[in-house]
Amino acid sequence: MQETRQNRIARLLQKELSLIFQSQTRAMHGVMVSVTRCRVSPDLSICTAYLSIFPSEKSDELLKNVAANEKSIRYELGTRVRNQAHFEIGLGDAQLFAQAGQAVAHAAGVLTGFQVFQER
Repeated sequence: MQETRQNRIARLLQKELSLIFQSQTRAMHGVMVSVTRCRVSPDLSICTAYLSIFPSEKSDELLKNVAANEKSIRYELGTRVRNQAHFEIGLGDAQLFAQAGQAVAHAAGVLTGFQVFQER
């Protein structure tokens, strides 16, 4: 039962985090951030979000920016989730970890390979 609850909360947090990052990166042209996966601890105190950042050269810069603005991201996430969920998450004590993934860079490599194949 608890795994089902964790998965529901993780999906909700993933959706809301993706909307937050989408609105924040809208002004940065040529940058795409997607939340590929979220994991929530059993006590709901830790959410680990896996981010895919394209282009990958800017991933270190964006991860530092996410770490610097963790409190504001957590606050915005709390205000969005507060009205959607029928459960209580103590986001005041919650920790948010972001890690860079390679999913988008891998997809771009596949597309580049496909384009090279088409040109032949």
